Amino acid sequence: MIPEEPDRIPDAAAADLLSFLMEDEKALRLRLQNEGVELDLPTDDAPDVQWYGLLGNALWKVFSDNNEVVSPDGRTYDLGSWRGGGDFIARFLNARLADEGLAGASPRTDRPFNYLDFYMGLVGGPDELLRPLYVHIFKRLKARGCTWRYAPPAIYLFQFNSPGEDRDDEDPSAYDPGAVILDGLREQEDEAHENAVLRDLSEGNEEVQRRAVDEPPQVVLAYRDVYGEMPPYLRHDER
Repeated sequence: MIPEEPDRIPDAAAADLLSFLMEDEKALRLRLQNEGVELDLPTDDAPDVQWYGLLGNALWKVFSDNNEVVSPDGRTYDLGSWRGGGDFIARFLNARLADEGLAGASPRTDRPFNYLDFYMGLVGGPDELLRPLYVHIFKRLKARGCTWRYAPPAIYLFQFNSPGEDRDDEDPSAYDPGAVILDGLREQEDEAHENAVLRDLSEGNEEVQRRAVDEPPQVVLAYRDVYGEMPPYLRHDER
């Protein structure tokens, strides 16, 4: 068995926290309806499924999207990658719908949600639609002594193969000094190009960071409404 990372919360505890956040969701839905808040998405699903879809998108934005929910002891509730977090939330909501006898409320399937429903955030409606749900989630998190860290969007560059990494398997008798020199020059050019791209990415990410401070997104404003202060911003070079 692989031991849990000391700074991460096990999945079972994360599921328990999500259950706590959803305890009074029916009262929340009724209150928002009475206040005239629009709770429907442009889909063919039944209102119950649409409601859970909105909740799932709000949960994904708080727990995933590189943001971090932090427990009172300083550990983070990690639902996995963007895809993993979407799948975790989808399975959680499908189980909840099944428990409530609503698994057949979608015309598509008896399991209404999959990771794609939450993988990239809300699709088909403005983020303002989720503002009251963010506020509700943060109120519940605050009641549990949890805090939150926000990560502005960032772009990263990944390299899966290192230049020349397979040379150990080459036939020594086929060694060509000239080819090696040319390969070395190409590697230098590739490295210079990569460094230039990294500089451009870093400058772009810095600009996004500044914009996120000047124009906070809805989820950050909701946190401020509940906690009375702005959340810590995670920098792109600290993740």
